[in-house]
Amino acid sequence: MSDLRYLLEVWGADTRTVLHSVMNDEAFYLKMLREFAENSKIDLLNHALEKENYKEAFALAHEIKGSAITLGLKPLYTSVSRVVEDLRGVPMPVVYDDIEAVNLEFESFIEIMRSYMI
Repeated sequence: MSDLRYLLEVWGADTRTVLHSVMNDEAFYLKMLREFAENSKIDLLNHALEKENYKEAFALAHEIKGSAITLGLKPLYTSVSRVVEDLRGVPMPVVYDDIEAVNLEFESFIEIMRSYMI
């Protein structure tokens, strides 16, 4: 787990705070990270935006934002927070640029997880 923690921290994640909140149970934290990686709703968010279903996109982005901060995934949290704000009220056209940042950060997270799992 220390290799994974290192990679996540280099990326910008706050693993120390999350581990402290789960009483340093690294196995539990790893399980939460795996579940998020496998069951993320990023694809659903992208699909909702493609269909211009902004209400659904807002709900999905807000859920992803909560999961990201709970797991200490600050780069993803920061990028998805912009999407949440873009969709609050009247959707802002910049949401389509901001979702690309979310996709890039999520892909970075997935690559880190893959490199650890191999």
